[in-house]
Amino acid sequence: MNTKILIIFGFLIATLFSSCKKQPITPGNYQTVQAPVDTSHWQNGYNNGGSTPTFTNTTTNNQLFGTNWVLTDVYFNYAHTTKNDTVHFISNTKYTVGSDTTKYRYSLYSTMGNSTIDIYQFNPINGLYLSANNFNANAFTSTPVGGTIFLNLKDNYNANATYVSTFKKI
Repeated sequence: MNTKILIIFGFLIATLFSSCKKQPITPGNYQTVQAPVDTSHWQNGYNNGGSTPTFTNTTTNNQLFGTNWVLTDVYFNYAHTTKNDTVHFISNTKYTVGSDTTKYRYSLYSTMGNSTIDIYQFNPINGLYLSANNFNANAFTSTPVGGTIFLNLKDNYNANATYVSTFKKI
């Protein structure tokens, strides 16, 4: 049996060494190595430095920019609360409340005549993230000073919570 194993082992080694042939190097029988491409400055090919472009139109102000409103009344679950918080819309995306200089974020966008406003961290109503939709954003510009608008502000974290709010333009 040892001779059988020895013969099989010898046959395998002979086959292994005899099947490996090295091809001789002849002209045209090789490939040149290309220099690696420097990718450390890929952003230089872009006029914006390779950053993601912003798609916001900063040349046109939205209907809230530059206006001031006083939150006068809030109805929640049939309970009425009288408020007196002034909201200053200081840019297309930022607002302040009262004399506090902290800037909070909001967004106002319209599609096909219906508008949606998202107000983030609205401190006059418990610091909630609120939204109102399906209203005409032109109401913000067409309401005269002293006029009021009503918004159904929905809590974005609690679908059952709606704050019917009255805002007076000042």
